Amino acid sequence: MRKIYKFSKGRFTIFLEPESIKWSVATGEYNIDDITRVFEDNGTAESSNYLESDELSLVGISVLPTFGCNLNCIHCFYDSSPKKKEISLKKDDISKIINFIMNFNIQNVTIGGGEPLTWCYFEELITSILQNTKANVFLLTNGLLLHRIANTLKDYRNRINVQVSLDACTPERYSIVRQGDFHRVVDNIALLCKEGVKISLSFTLHKHNHDQFIPFIKFSEVLGVGSLHFPILESFGRAQKNSIGLSKKMLLNYYLFLVYYSFRIKNLEIFFVEEIKQRLINRIIRKNCVAGFRQVALGPDGYIYPCSELIQSNFKICELNNFDKLYEYLEDFRLKYGFGTPVVDRLCPDCHVKYLCGGGCRAVSMLKGGSYFDAMQSPVVCEILKNATLAVILEIASERMKGLSDPAEIYNNGVLELVREYERCIV
Repeated sequence: MRKIYKFSKGRFTIFLEPESIKWSVATGEYNIDDITRVFEDNGTAESSNYLESDELSLVGISVLPTFGCNLNCIHCFYDSSPKKKEISLKKDDISKIINFIMNFNIQNVTIGGGEPLTWCYFEELITSILQNTKANVFLLTNGLLLHRIANTLKDYRNRINVQVSLDACTPERYSIVRQGDFHRVVDNIALLCKEGVKISLSFTLHKHNHDQFIPFIKFSEVLGVGSLHFPILESFGRAQKNSIGLSKKMLLNYYLFLVYYSFRIKNLEIFFVEEIKQRLINRIIRKNCVAGFRQVALGPDGYIYPCSELIQSNFKICELNNFDKLYEYLEDFRLKYGFGTPVVDRLCPDCHVKYLCGGGCRAVSMLKGGSYFDAMQSPVVCEILKNATLAVILEIASERMKGLSDPAEIYNNGVLELVREYERCIV
């Protein structure tokens, strides 16, 4: 039986069918027959993210050459630091990575760590990928050493995106959160922006930086980057040790402000809002996590893992040397753990956004001892996604009607106070 959810927000009524990601918004008096007709088509949207349970087709790989880092951030998921450099990829792994990318026709390569630029062969790695393959590269870095590869990034700027984790907008706060040279990072970002390299900034909200949320956005606008990423703090590594998480209420207001910003201010692209928007507009359905089936990760020990967050010995799939038999190993791995199996209907049968998130990240709960089949999404992440989706629907609908509606019809007072703070803020 098909289920249509109904939500009321002031004069708006939202109707949403999860299975097809069809939605409609009515204002004031509405004819239920007209609303029902929107959902009469039984067809389902096509989606590159939708995985049949027996499909296996890699499109991406994350390469983590080292967990060593030149910083000691208070919220690091991997507990990376200058002390964690013992295990790293070898120089001859570069040619194997190139062969892997070409053999599987990999479209997207993410390079992270630790801090990948501290790996002594990093420049050779990224240059080899860009020169010898057609893959796009997404580089995750703290930005301190970007000046060393500025020319390479400039030469291949159409195929590379750089995400710099900054997490602060003043030297004083940066020294508390990340313990590095703020001015050097900012100079490197400005240099690459000037050269036309696509730069996004990352800001992980927690107790030690949330008061800089609005100033950080203003600072980013002045700096000239193109987009912002606000990952939700995961309680592992030093984040867990330092107990720096924020309340659900605070996080919800921050993320709903980002929806407001994306539709009404639009100075920068907000990653998670754009993702929700595109899934709603194009009806992109996700029924399961893509780890281990559309995407894998290469750890600093030279082993393939299902994703960059599950770099642990019990999740090893095979050595990079044995990638010629990777699909066989992946099938065995799936039989053991379940990766690639649609679980959203089992885990989240009554959720109105279940096919937007596909049941969420498997890694978060698996790292706490759960299995692939009972790994629930974080309650905080669920609450943010549910509320943000409804706000995005209302913003899209109001744009398509007679201009944007009064923000008070969509957002609570906490969000509107952030709007006022943004209007007052000068950096």
